[in-house]
Amino acid sequence: SRSSNQGSWTSIQLPLLRALRSGTRNTATDATMSSEDAYDCPLWPDNPSYCDVVITIRRIVASLSLVGCLFIIGAVLLFKKYRVLPQRLILALSVAAFLDSISYLMGDIEHENSGTCKFQAFWLSWFDWSVLAWVCCITFNLYQSIIKQVVQKHMEKWYHVVCWGVTFVIATIPLMNDSYGPASVWCWITEDHQALRFILWYVPLFVLIAGLAVVYTYITVKVNRQTKTWQGSYDAGVEAEKELMREHIKPLRLYPLIFLVCSAFGLVNRIQNAANPGNPVFGLMLLHSIFAPLQGALNAVAYGMDKETMQRCNWASVKVALARRNDQAIVQEWPGPTGSSSGRGSSSSSSSSSAQRSSSDASGGSVSSDAALTDAHGLTAVAI
Repeated sequence: SRSSNQGSWTSIQLPLLRALRSGTRNTATDATMSSEDAYDCPLWPDNPSYCDVVITIRRIVASLSLVGCLFIIGAVLLFKKYRVLPQRLILALSVAAFLDSISYLMGDIEHENSGTCKFQAFWLSWFDWSVLAWVCCITFNLYQSIIKQVVQKHMEKWYHVVCWGVTFVIATIPLMNDSYGPASVWCWITEDHQALRFILWYVPLFVLIAGLAVVYTYITVKVNRQTKTWQGSYDAGVEAEKELMREHIKPLRLYPLIFLVCSAFGLVNRIQNAANPGNPVFGLMLLHSIFAPLQGALNAVAYGMDKETMQRCNWASVKVALARRNDQAIVQEWPGPTGSSSGRGSSSSSSSSSAQRSSSDASGGSVSSDAALTDAHGLTAVAI
């Protein structure tokens, strides 16, 4: 009887021990997975997939901006649009936005204040400021062109000093007191230095955004009033103002607005981070991650909407531009019905020159895909 009781107790005890061991292993495994998730996604440890979503979207948008910036840079250089000041300002803004987009491609969510993290934070601060500075310079140039009706080319060198040099100095300030480190979904000034965040970025950004909005609104009202006064009349002065508007105002007017749109969500998100540190809102962080790297892509859309740029976005125009940049215009000639061998070289050369002159303007205007002229000797010169 005793042996039977011991056997039955053993049969009950063994399953209990196995269950306890299994439960202990599962609890340990769950705790390990939970700690790993918290380490991989410190912002939302209960929802680690949030970090994956934010990082993936950030990189996709930054990649699109890189492509957009390369499009603008290539178009300005290829078609020699840099001959006029507004196009040079757009070129400089695109270079700054390109370098800024690189920072959003760097790394995952950092947990330690490593050298790579500090470099990303410095790079991001420098070129965020550079993009903002170039937008301010563009707005100032618009104001000078519309309100003062002058084109101050002598200011261009000072634009570069401010937008590259002064912004570099600003970006090095957090390095002096080791303020760079992990900051939400990328590296920047850490949450332990909230005052420095406001001094170096939030307050200047808020003031400049407000100023840009006021100036941009005033410029828009001024342009609309001028446009209404031009209707149904012809005057040499009016035509000069139209030409100024076409060359110096229309290409630039969208870029300040794009910056305002891209900065709004980041400003709101960072204010929320400062008000409630350690508890980021996923929706705001997602919008921040979408719009902060979006500057280059939206700039490319605005640049492509320009009528002249749209006319040049074809393979024939690209071939013409490449040929002219290499000073190797391809000229084909063949005798016409009344052609003679005398004077072919000179007539062909003059015809090709006429074709080239007729297909471009002083400001780098649109270029036709081919120009065919027939001279008096019956020779046809085709500049491809």
